[in-house]
Amino acid sequence: MGPLMKSRAELLTTRTKLSNDVGELDRSLASRESRRKYRCIGIRNQYIKNRIQQDFSRRQRKLARLTEHDKEKYDGSVEVFPVSGAAIRYLLKDKKPILGFPSKPYTGIPALREWLGKAAFVYREEHLDSVLHGLSRLHDGIRSWSDDTSQGKVSFSRQDLEALLKLIHDNYRSVSVLRIGIAGTC
Repeated sequence: MGPLMKSRAELLTTRTKLSNDVGELDRSLASRESRRKYRCIGIRNQYIKNRIQQDFSRRQRKLARLTEHDKEKYDGSVEVFPVSGAAIRYLLKDKKPILGFPSKPYTGIPALREWLGKAAFVYREEHLDSVLHGLSRLHDGIRSWSDDTSQGKVSFSRQDLEALLKLIHDNYRSVSVLRIGIAGTC
């Protein structure tokens, strides 16, 4: 191999190495830019949360007519969930994440979903209990009607109904707890 060919091969090797180095620097720069944007979003969100909390506290001081019962269960804070709907849509469509939101938890949506599930759980359970109680009363009415009209007996007992209602209630609790527990998967 002549000196000219050797020099050409060295130049190609150097060019390839430099091209790889540039690619590595580009990836590093993009990663740093994403982390910087995430930090900026976090700082902005904390500022907004603090302002909302201050405003809420100021309003609460003006309304300081809470009953003793309310004061016991209320800690004086308000929940604030900064979220990015655009970022979660991109992630759910398996598109490239938006800068500053590398995965679903960074969008705030899973935390909001979990909080909503926990906040509504008691009320939903009370509603379910009310519906199940209504079904129990309906069963009693059907049994009474069946006994009065001699059209035939209802083929399930009170114990069967109570077992069914308990199964429905327990299933609701387990499904609700599961949904709340896996909220991070959005």
